[in-house]
Amino acid sequence: SYVIIRQGGYTMNSLKCLKNIWGGGAKHLKLKAFTLAEVLITLGIIGVVAAMTLPALINNKQNKELEVLLIKNYSILQQALLTIYNEEGQPITAKNYNREQVGSLLRKNIKDLSYCNNCGAAFEDNGNNSSVYTINGYRTLHGTKLHANYFDDLILEFKDGRRLFIERPTQSSTYDEFDNFWMTIDINGYKKKPNRLGIDFFTFMVMPNGKLLPMGSEETRFSEEEYCSVNSTSNINGIGCTYKALSEKDYFKNLPK
Repeated sequence: SYVIIRQGGYTMNSLKCLKNIWGGGAKHLKLKAFTLAEVLITLGIIGVVAAMTLPALINNKQNKELEVLLIKNYSILQQALLTIYNEEGQPITAKNYNREQVGSLLRKNIKDLSYCNNCGAAFEDNGNNSSVYTINGYRTLHGTKLHANYFDDLILEFKDGRRLFIERPTQSSTYDEFDNFWMTIDINGYKKKPNRLGIDFFTFMVMPNGKLLPMGSEETRFSEEEYCSVNSTSNINGIGCTYKALSEKDYFKNLPK
């Protein structure tokens, strides 16, 4: 049998053919549809799966952004120091410059950088009738109040809210390899949390030859073993995480909560 289709409708032959195919006529044809209960169950399953996977996807995206921002800000600081070295004929070290001079040189060579007003260190209540000298809004790797001694000499701010903390470890006339400037940068801005060392707040050390090394590398002051651990109780824990964050592929996938 075959079906002849003509404009305007079916022929008698086509109707007979369809009747044979359906086994007795169109009255036996039944259309199958989902019930309301089945639709609701399906939507519920989709919702559960979305609730389980979306937070992980969002978290992975945020962590990847932090990784990219760290590399970008490290490059900005390195380029600025190289430019200053070429212009001044000597590296930025505590032996060659004081903190005010360093601030002026950085502002000259880094776009949209200015002195930060009202963002210095202060004493905060630490409970038990004690206080801690800290940088307001910033915390250690494990989330406790951050001691400000290594971040309070000079604070600069970008227009987008990122902050750059300059530390000159000693103001004396004698120096050793650890007395060079340290630079700690908030890579995503003060208003974007968590503002924690080793997560979005990273420290670098200017070496005697002018190179900028990530804190935690062998030549720098603070080792990652002692100062980049979720089990540490140090009030500067996280200061040694920068090298690890730049060198370990999965560092940002395993950030502490």
